[in-house]
Amino acid sequence: MVELLLAAFIMGIGLLGLSALQMLSIRTAGVGARMGDAVRLGEMVMEAASAEATQSILGERYQNAATAPKTWLGSGATPHYYKYRAADDAGGAKGSIMDATDATDGVFTVTVTQTNQANTGRGQITRLDVQVVFTETLAGGTAVNRTVQLFREVAHA
Repeated sequence: MVELLLAAFIMGIGLLGLSALQMLSIRTAGVGARMGDAVRLGEMVMEAASAEATQSILGERYQNAATAPKTWLGSGATPHYYKYRAADDAGGAKGSIMDATDATDGVFTVTVTQTNQANTGRGQITRLDVQVVFTETLAGGTAVNRTVQLFREVAHA
């Protein structure tokens, strides 16, 4: 009888450990998913800036070519806010990333800073630094800012 109680006690301790491990893995998966979304968002901004740079060079080279309105190049360090699309938001699948109206509405804050690296005579080479920040709430209710930083050099007119 004592052996049975001891075995049940040991099994109970093991199950408590497994449940704590499960909670930790769920929380870690959520942080990993947000970190992946932050990297994808940063890459999206980098690709948009690179496309604008290419279009500005083509506009200079083929003088009558239409160039896209510059939204990232020359925009300074103004933060842009993004959030997850809700079910009632039009224009995309639920859970995809979309523009947010302001910091209180946004989940991700994207800041692009630019540093002119060189002037080639035919254009400039600029280093774009993209910083994506999001806040994670830990188990105790403590908020922690997580940051993803990406950079790329682009040539533009």
